[in-house]
Amino acid sequence: MSVNEGLALRWEAGLAEMEPTLAIPEDEREIYIDQWRQNIESEMDKFENLCLYEAGVDCKSIVSLLIASTKPNQECFNKADMTTIFKSMT
Repeated sequence: MSVNEGLALRWEAGLAEMEPTLAIPEDEREIYIDQWRQNIESEMDKFENLCLYEAGVDCKSIVSLLIASTKPNQECFNKADMTTIFKSMT
């Protein structure tokens, strides 16, 4: 069985932040999350090759994006391309 160290680290970080985050009143948290998301979307708007993946807006604190492709006849990178990009970043 292989160990996914990245996943373990994300869980560790997430669990460490959960208690302090939940200590903030829900209405205040929602304001912060909305502001954060607006800032992310504003930053994405600065780049022509990035766009928000509208179908992935189930959770306001997760931003899914599409990256425009430079390949002929392909509007955005597909999952395999995005996997390659992700692997090159990690």
